[in-house]
Amino acid sequence: MIDRGRGVVHRRVGGPAAGTTGSTALVNVRTSRPVPVDRHTRTGNEPVQDRVQRLDARAWQLLCAGDNREAAVCHSVCILVDERTPEFPGMAWRALLTLVCAGDLIRADEHCHRLSLLPAGRQSPAGRDVVTLVKARISQLQGDNGPLTDALAELCLRDIGGPLGQVLTAWGVEALVDAGELDAAQALLADRFVSGLPTSTPYYPLLLAARAAVHAATDAPAKAVVDYLDCGRALTARGIMNPAILPWRSRVATILGPDRREMATRLARDELSLARQWGAARTIGQSLQVYALTQEDERAIPALSESVDLLDLAGARDEMLQASYRLAGRQISTGDWLAAQQRLTVAADIARTGGAGRWLTAIEAALTKLSKERTSSQLTRQQWRVTSLARTGATNASIAGQLGLSVRAVEFHLSAAYRRLGISGRGELCRMVG
Repeated sequence: MIDRGRGVVHRRVGGPAAGTTGSTALVNVRTSRPVPVDRHTRTGNEPVQDRVQRLDARAWQLLCAGDNREAAVCHSVCILVDERTPEFPGMAWRALLTLVCAGDLIRADEHCHRLSLLPAGRQSPAGRDVVTLVKARISQLQGDNGPLTDALAELCLRDIGGPLGQVLTAWGVEALVDAGELDAAQALLADRFVSGLPTSTPYYPLLLAARAAVHAATDAPAKAVVDYLDCGRALTARGIMNPAILPWRSRVATILGPDRREMATRLARDELSLARQWGAARTIGQSLQVYALTQEDERAIPALSESVDLLDLAGARDEMLQASYRLAGRQISTGDWLAAQQRLTVAADIARTGGAGRWLTAIEAALTKLSKERTSSQLTRQQWRVTSLARTGATNASIAGQLGLSVRAVEFHLSAAYRRLGISGRGELCRMVG
C-alpha cells in the first residue's frame, strides 16, 4: 500500500523467501530503505493483534513524552492501515491524535476519510464518533470552527458521554472562547458538568484547561492561572510532558506577562525546549511566540520572526497572524516602522483572503494607527498638509490652489514626503494612511 504523497509504502519485510512470515514496515519507495523507527517497532513473528497493540502503546508513550516524533508517526500509520484497527476505536483515536499533534494534518485527514468510507458493519458508532471528532479538530486547527460547532450540536442532541464527549466539550469551549461567545462557553461547561469537573477521567486536564480559558477571557486571570497550574500537575502525574497535547506552560506565561516575568520566562523557556524536542513546526512556533513575550526587543524580534515562519509552514493561519501582529508591535517599538508596515500589510492580505475577520480588524486598525503616527512624526507641517490633500484624490493643481502654492512646490513637497516615508507614489500613500 503506497502513501504516494510521502514516498512510503507499507511492504512485507522478510516473507517466505526469507523463511519467515514477515512483518509490516514502512519503506521509502524512492530509496528502497526502511523509514527510520526505533527498536520497539521490530516485531518478528509476533501475532498481528499483539503487534498492533504494542505499537499503540509505544506510539502513545512517545507522544506523551514528546520524544521521537518520527517514530510515533510511523507507529500510528502502521496502526491505522491495519485492517483490524476499526474494531478498536480507542486505538484509532490515539493514532489519529498522534498524527494531529505531530502536525501531520493532511495524513490524519486522509486516514479519517478512509475510515469514514468503511461499511457500517466494519465500524462501530464509537469509531464514527472518533472520525467526526478528529476531522472537526483538524478543521479547527486550520481556522475553521464550523465542523466543531456542528459536532457540539450533535453532542447536545445525542447526549454523547464518556471520554469522547469530554474531549469534544473541552475543545468546543475553547472554540467558543476564541469566537468571543463567552456566555455559550460558560453554559456548555455548566450544562455538561453540573456537579463540577470529573477528576478521575483521563481528560480532566483538558477540561481544566477549557475552564481556565473561560476564566482568562472573563477577566479572572488569577483563577485561570490556578486552573492551568492544576492542569499541568495533572498532566505531569499522567506522564504527559508534550506541549503539542496541551501547552499549559505557555498559557500561564501569557497571563503572567511582565508582572511576574521570572516565572513567565521560566515556563516559556521550558515549553520551548520541550517543543523543540518534539519537533512539530506548529508547536515550536506557538512556544516561540510566547517565549518572545518574556524577552526584550533584541531577543523577541528574532524569536517572533522564526515563529511566523514556522506557523506559516504548519498552516496555522490564526496563530501566524497573531505572531505577525506581535512582531510588528516590537518592530514599531524599535523604530523600524517600514518593516512593521510591510509585515502588517502582508498579514492583512492573508487575513482578508482567508476570512479571518477578527484578525483583519485588529491588523487594519494597527496599520491605520501606524501610518498616522509615522506620517505625523516624519513629515514637516507643509508636507503633512500636502499629503493629507493628496490622499483625498486632489490633483497637484487643486492642492496648489487650496494651499496657495505653486504646482512645482506641491510636487517638491510630495517627492520629499515620499522619500521620508519610503514609498514610491500616491498609491502607496493612500494605502499607508488608510
